[in-house]
Amino acid sequence: MDEARASETPEDAGRRLRPNSAEWRWLLVLTAVGLALRLALIFGLRTYVIPPKDDHYLFAHEYGRIARSLAVGEGYACTFEIGKGGPTVNGAPFFAFSLSLLFRVFGVYSQAAAAALLVTNSVASVATVVLVFVLGKRLFGAGPGWLAAVVLCFDPTPVWYSVNCTWETALSLFALTLLPLLFVWFADRPGARRGAVLGVAAAGLAHVNAGALTVSAVLGVWLLVRSRGLRVSVLRGVSVAALVGAATIAPWSVRNSLLLGRPVILRGAGDMVFYAGNHPGATGDVVEDEKAAYVTHNRAEREKYYRMGEAAYFSHCRERALAFIREQPGVYARLVLKRGVIFWLGDLWTTRDWQGGVRTPFSLVGLKKMVHFVPVPFAIAGLVVALRRRCVVWPLVGQAAAFSIPYMLTFCALSRYRVPIHASLVLLSCVALSAAFAGVRGRWLEWRREVRRSS
Repeated sequence: MDEARASETPEDAGRRLRPNSAEWRWLLVLTAVGLALRLALIFGLRTYVIPPKDDHYLFAHEYGRIARSLAVGEGYACTFEIGKGGPTVNGAPFFAFSLSLLFRVFGVYSQAAAAALLVTNSVASVATVVLVFVLGKRLFGAGPGWLAAVVLCFDPTPVWYSVNCTWETALSLFALTLLPLLFVWFADRPGARRGAVLGVAAAGLAHVNAGALTVSAVLGVWLLVRSRGLRVSVLRGVSVAALVGAATIAPWSVRNSLLLGRPVILRGAGDMVFYAGNHPGATGDVVEDEKAAYVTHNRAEREKYYRMGEAAYFSHCRERALAFIREQPGVYARLVLKRGVIFWLGDLWTTRDWQGGVRTPFSLVGLKKMVHFVPVPFAIAGLVVALRRRCVVWPLVGQAAAFSIPYMLTFCALSRYRVPIHASLVLLSCVALSAAFAGVRGRWLEWRREVRRSS
């Protein structure tokens, strides 16, 4: 635990994570307003009306194909075209299975299923508001926590992806916000019992977004490094978490390993994405690189995928990508740097962008680029403030680094890739804003006192 909280008992520290009754009432009002806003946008803009282009591929893309296959009894299969391709290891399974349930209830690729999915996304989005308040209050105090909750509730980025994206983005935002909160909860009272809960929860969240595995590994190591006087209990708890987490992931890992013929931790489609971002002629332009090398957009690659089979094709992609890196290390270094800029600041070079089901008489690209960029400088400022105040920042810093680096090394296609850690950026931004507000208020009060003394 941190020096600032050394005098607290474990029970006191644990209670800090639970909002009191007044806070729960305000959170209920805030989330109700946020959910009402999202529902109004879904049904007012009719974002659930998805064009049936390419056999409804725009409805959740690869996940939609797998969900359709599950819903009609063909199993976890057919990633790119209906009825073609056989069993697959693509994607984290939770979203595909959840979407398949919606397809069974409301109809495959139906508007009702799309509406149900967007409503589910919206519920996950406003639930994240509660998580960011609890995490913010625990790490930085109630002021930044409340400000972060309000900002996240009405922030255009989570609103946009909850009401207009038939993907797992909103669920991933919830999962990647819950994960650092779980590690903070564990750090307050480390031990085997909490380690078991942490292991099951972290593994479950990895079934929503595989990036949770990398984040969990980094945060686990970070806990061990900073454990100091609690090293034995932390080591015991982290070990239990690792063992329980591995056992939780094992069924899906074994299934995918048998399909690919080599060990796979959770999902095995990373090699295909790896090649899409790193091939001869790759420029870092996300649209052009996908057209040149990704199965969905390149017919020759798709035919090769079907001809070779998924396991052989993925190995082929990995070999080609590694050969490209060996032959052109300088180009690869530039691509990594450019992907880092795209991940954190957005695609500043092109005007092409995904718009989903929203139809407007004006372009939303410029607005989306600005909204994507704005949190970063404020988050950096908030990190500086938090470090000066010796606040706990390791859960957020570890999360950001662990989640972003794999995208920088492999492929970063769209601004939505950064959305799962958006709540952490908002929280750090609100630390800076709270400090600025406090400074302005302090100067104003001082000015009032001077005026009263002089009068």
